[in-house]
Amino acid sequence: MVRATLIFVTIMLIGICLLVQPLAAIHIPTVSEGLLSEKGCYAGVYLGGNVGTLGPNNFKNSNSDGHLYETQFLDQPGSYGETISGGLDSIDTGILSFRASVNAVQSGSGARQVIFSRYYLMNFYPDNDYGKKAYTASPGPDVWAEKVILDGGVPMIALAPYNGHVFSLSDTYPNGKTGSQILTDLVTKLKEVSDRNKDSSGKGATILIWLAPEFNTHVEVNPEINDHVDSPAKKAFRQWFRDAYTLIHQKGGDNIQVVWAGNIAQTKDDRKVYWPGNNDNLEQLPADSVDWVGMTWYSWPDGPKKLSDIKGFYDFYSKERNHPFIFTETSSDGQGDSGQEESLKVSHVSEVYNASVLSSIYPNIKGITWFNVIKKEARSGNDQTLVNKNFLIPDGLYLDNGKETPGLIYSASDPTKQKKMLSIYPEAVMDPYFISASGTPTLPPPGQYDQIHLSPGWNFVSTPKLLAAGSNTGAIFGNVDMGGHSAFMWDGSLNPQRWVTVLATTPVQPLYGIWVYSVSDTAVTLNFDTNLNSPPTRSLPAGWNTIGFTGLTPTSARNTYLSVQPDWVNSMGFDSITQHYELTIFNEDTSESTLLYPTRSYWLYMRSPGNLAAIGA
Repeated sequence: MVRATLIFVTIMLIGICLLVQPLAAIHIPTVSEGLLSEKGCYAGVYLGGNVGTLGPNNFKNSNSDGHLYETQFLDQPGSYGETISGGLDSIDTGILSFRASVNAVQSGSGARQVIFSRYYLMNFYPDNDYGKKAYTASPGPDVWAEKVILDGGVPMIALAPYNGHVFSLSDTYPNGKTGSQILTDLVTKLKEVSDRNKDSSGKGATILIWLAPEFNTHVEVNPEINDHVDSPAKKAFRQWFRDAYTLIHQKGGDNIQVVWAGNIAQTKDDRKVYWPGNNDNLEQLPADSVDWVGMTWYSWPDGPKKLSDIKGFYDFYSKERNHPFIFTETSSDGQGDSGQEESLKVSHVSEVYNASVLSSIYPNIKGITWFNVIKKEARSGNDQTLVNKNFLIPDGLYLDNGKETPGLIYSASDPTKQKKMLSIYPEAVMDPYFISASGTPTLPPPGQYDQIHLSPGWNFVSTPKLLAAGSNTGAIFGNVDMGGHSAFMWDGSLNPQRWVTVLATTPVQPLYGIWVYSVSDTAVTLNFDTNLNSPPTRSLPAGWNTIGFTGLTPTSARNTYLSVQPDWVNSMGFDSITQHYELTIFNEDTSESTLLYPTRSYWLYMRSPGNLAAIGA
C-alpha cells in the first residue's frame, strides 16, 4: 500500500511539473556525465547558409560571380533571407523541411537528424557573410542557435577566426572588439539560450562551438603548408585555443562544448603540432583544453575511404585522451565526375553509418554531420579547375530553381524528378544506435489539445483528460467522414483478445486508444470535465495493449510508463501523416527518452499485468 501511494504521489508530481515545462531541449551528456559510457551516436547535417533574397530564384545560391555555391532546405520560401532585426522569426534553419524530406523515403528517419551546423566569421561578428558572399546582415549566432534548439536540434557553431588575424585574443576585429570581447559576448548569450531551454531532466541545452574549423588548411595557422612541422604560428594557435577554451567555459559553463577539428587526419602525428594539449616543446600538458575532437572527412576518389584509415588519430585523440569524436563535415563526391558520385556516396554511407562497427570498434564516435550542399570549388589539390561538387546525400538533387516544393531531394539520375533520394542514408540512420531528436513532430501549440486533429487515413488517438458528461462517448466522432470504416479499440483483457467496434454509446476515456479513419483533414473538439476528479488508472493485462497518453504536455516514455515499471517491455506509436508506425521504444534503453504526445495513442507490451496511472489528466 505504501509503495502504491508513493507511485501515485510521484506520478502526480511529475504531471504537475510537466504542465509548466516547455518542450524539452536536447542535452548531450558531458564526459563527466557519462557520455562515453552511453551507447549511441548523434547524426545531423549542414544545410547551407543564408545569402539573402535572390529575386525570383529563392532556392539557388551563387557566388558573387554567379556560379552555383550551395543549397539550403527552406521552410519559409516566401521570405528567404534574414534581417538583422528579425530575431527568431527571421531564421530559416531548414530543419523541418529536411526531416520531412528524409521521412518521405523512410518514415522516422527525419527524427534522427539532431546536430545542425552553421558557419560564422569573427570578422563579421555578430553578423555574418553566409554563403561566402558579400556581407549580408543577419541575426547573431546565438539567435540562430536558439531557433535550432526550438526546432528540436543541437546547434554547432563553426566559429572561424581567420581573415589575416594573428592568433591572440587581444587582436582587434573590424567591429573594434578584441577576440576576447567577441568570445565573451557570444558565450554569455549562448549560456542564456542554454539556460532557458532545458531537457526533460532540467539540464540546459547543449551547444557546440567548432572553434577554428579546419585550422590546418588556413595560412594563419599553417603558413608552411606542412602538418608535421612546428612553427611560431602553430605555437600561437595552440596557446590561442587554450585561452579561448578557458574563456568559453568560464563564461558559458559546461553546456557550451568546444570542438577541435581540422580536416582529415590519419595518425597522431598528423595533428600533434596543432594539439592544444601540447606545450611549446610538443609535450603533453595536464589539460587538453578540448571537449570534442574530430575532423572533416570526404572520401574522394584518391583519398582515404575506410574508418580504419583514421584509426590512429581516433585511438590517441579520442580513445586514449577520453574525448567524444565527431565528423564535423562528411560526404563524398566524384570531384566533378558525376559518374563516380553515387557509388562513392553509397560506399561512404555504408562505411560511416555502420552501427555495428561504431558500437564495437569506434564507440567514442558520438557525432556525424553530413555536409548536405552543392558548391563550386577546385576539382582537387592538383587540379584547380572549378567544378560543381554535389555533396548531397546519395543520389540527391536539389536544383529546383524555385519551381518545385521546397525541401524535397530528387534523384539526380531521374530528370523527371519523380524518384526520391536513394534509401541507403535514411535506412542507415534508422538503426536504434543513432539517437532520435524525439521532439520533431509538428504539434498543436500548447493549450490547443482540446481538439483531436485527424489526418487522411488511419489515426491512432485518445483523449488526454476526462471528458464532460454528454461529450464522452464515441458520438464525438459522429461528424467525421470515415469513408465507410468503423472506429475500433483493441481489448487485450478479453478472451480471446480482439478488436471491438466503437459505437456512438461507447465510452471515450483517458488511457484508452482508438483507431479512427478519416477521409480528409479534420478536427474533433474535446469538451473536458472541469470537476476535480482523481486521476484515472487502468488495469493492463499481459501482452499487447493500446493505451492513450494523458496530460497536456509531451513527456518521455520513461515518465509516462513509470507506474508500470518494470513490467512494460516496449511501445510504439503511429504517424498518421505518413501512415507508418514510429520507431519502437524499449524499456531501459536510450529510446525511453522519446517523447509521447497528447491526443495520441500507443501500443504497449506488458510482460505481466500492471496498473497504468494517468500523469496529467
